[in-house]
Amino acid sequence: MIEYDIRCFTNTLEKICTVCAFNFYLQQKNKFNLNTVIFTSLLTVGFMMRNTSPVGWVPLLFVKVFKDGAFVPFLIAGITVFIPLTVACVYLDSIYYMGANTSSTGTSLEQRVTDKPFEWTVTGYNFLKVNVL
Repeated sequence: MIEYDIRCFTNTLEKICTVCAFNFYLQQKNKFNLNTVIFTSLLTVGFMMRNTSPVGWVPLLFVKVFKDGAFVPFLIAGITVFIPLTVACVYLDSIYYMGANTSSTGTSLEQRVTDKPFEWTVTGYNFLKVNVL
């Protein structure tokens, strides 16, 4: 069920993250605060689900940076929120794919993961490699 839920409902979750992030985008000023953290977290989660999701945000972020002077808050959020959350998502993806890519002949997921050496999996890169390159 987890395998199908992820494939079917990712679009809905990514859309919810985008709509909620837009609310926090509108509240973003030139100070780093909780709104900046929530905004960056929602964008990061959306980005990790679909790598093309930031395409529409690039012009909006330029508006905030040049019109409202929000470069410093976005820089702080990039270092303190985006990078750690991205590493955590890549780590979780790596664990998931380790368990999904091994044989399931009567062994638990934990046993299958611990039997295999850890390998970093960047889902966006794998998508690019398999579907484009």
